[in-house]
Amino acid sequence: KLAELSWDELVASLRSEARRANSDGQTSRFRGVTKLPSGKWQAKTAMKGKQVYLGSYATKEEAAAAYDKATLHMYGPTALLNIRTEDPEDEVRKLAVLSWDELVASLRSEAR
Repeated sequence: KLAELSWDELVASLRSEARRANSDGQTSRFRGVTKLPSGKWQAKTAMKGKQVYLGSYATKEEAAAAYDKATLHMYGPTALLNIRTEDPEDEVRKLAVLSWDELVASLRSEAR
């Protein structure tokens, strides 16, 4: 049955199952996003095997967008994103002017 699904259908199915399993309100359907006790949403990713804090945001969508920027910077336009973008190549070009450290600092400052 899985072989009959497209990649997007498979991802949607897995996310749906994860949502049902994580319906406690503390987790998010977005990759790299968790809810903090303060009520804010934290974005994190991994770089070279280490967790990288990207900031705490008012909404899970804002945190997901931060995670997506970091993912695009690391993996390019073929990265698996939380929120689809119409032109991932353009986003990658915009992010390419920043070093990894500059991007992380920028995301953290946007979070405040």
